[in-house]
Amino acid sequence: MAGVDEIMALMKDVLRLKRTARSGWPYYGVRDAESVADHSFGVAFLTLILAGELKRRGVEIDEEKALKMAILHEIGESRLSDLHLEARIWLGFEHVSKAESNAVSAVLNQIGEMGEELKAIWQEFEDGQTVEAVLVRAADKIEMMLQGLEYEAEGYRALDPIFTAPQNLKYFDKFPLFREIVNRIIEIHSGNKNERG
Repeated sequence: MAGVDEIMALMKDVLRLKRTARSGWPYYGVRDAESVADHSFGVAFLTLILAGELKRRGVEIDEEKALKMAILHEIGESRLSDLHLEARIWLGFEHVSKAESNAVSAVLNQIGEMGEELKAIWQEFEDGQTVEAVLVRAADKIEMMLQGLEYEAEGYRALDPIFTAPQNLKYFDKFPLFREIVNRIIEIHSGNKNERG
């Protein structure tokens, strides 16, 4: 059982995500970029909507677990900070993965047994094999692309890699709904590019 001090220590880490910028956006020239907490809220909300829609379409899905994954998916960044795709490539994905796992353990170990349960859910997300993990991984990328459209609407132009990098185009083919959403996002992005000439 986690006590008051343990919960407060955990929240000190979690609240750091409110002031941790998503590093990919500044890398591509976006000023005043969203925080990791902003992104995590968007992913959690999109997960809520997509999980409900999948359920209506007959997919068996544990909505509660999916929401927990969405809330937890960036928790390690409270210790590690956010690393954009180029940084991950240069550091090596396996090294980043190990560092993220260590950071998640450090954060969640503060609340004992419950932390272990939450770490298992985070690891399931990382492994990306279950229906819930595929959903949240897709929601993570879809939310990022939707944010990219918002930044394009504000006049930012150098965001092509957000919509085209192979690492950002995974997890969409398991469910037609995901592919439909992404195809529509890419269509809008392409229209934005054509308007710019």
